[in-house]
Amino acid sequence: MLRESDKEVYQIIKKEEERQRLNIELIASENYPSAAVLEAMGSVLNNKYAEGLPGARYYGGCEFVDEVEAAQVVDAMNMVGMGMGEDHCIDAGNCVPQALLPEVG
Repeated sequence: MLRESDKEVYQIIKKEEERQRLNIELIASENYPSAAVLEAMGSVLNNKYAEGLPGARYYGGCEFVDEVEAAQVVDAMNMVGMGMGEDHCIDAGNCVPQALLPEVG
């Protein structure tokens, strides 16, 4: 779509993609997101301002952003061996404190 609506910007983006493909930037604040992350960033979720934590946002209409964030927190915790399955926490706001508490028993 951008290719047709703004050819100049499209070409500039293509040049930047090529530059990034051919070079390694060692700047701490820069990142090389995967194609999946770029796809998610270009989705309608990018339209939503979701200040706060899942289930306790400042603005309404964040239920799907909450679902994505909670799922990603669970995935990240499982990835680093914290073992927090979906059945152990209701939302992302509960996962982190629950993971930091010592096990009882």
